[in-house]
Amino acid sequence: MFLKKNLPLARRHWERRKRLEELESVDPGIENLGLADRFSARDHNLHEQGFYEGILDPATVKIEFKKVERYINDIKSL
Repeated sequence: MFLKKNLPLARRHWERRKRLEELESVDPGIENLGLADRFSARDHNLHEQGFYEGILDPATVKIEFKKVERYINDIKSL
């Protein structure tokens, strides 16, 4: 999506979050999708709790993956 919007690729999580926030401030469609918040939620739930803490059970992982799939589909629709 960043390339589609003529923005350089973000290499770090905080850069992705910042760019998403910037896009939300100028594009109501992106703002309505809540992409920055959803990105942060997936980062926290999957990366922090799953990878670092190791506290996700299989049912929760399944739910999170469905949310990731919806997130990706929303980005593709832009």
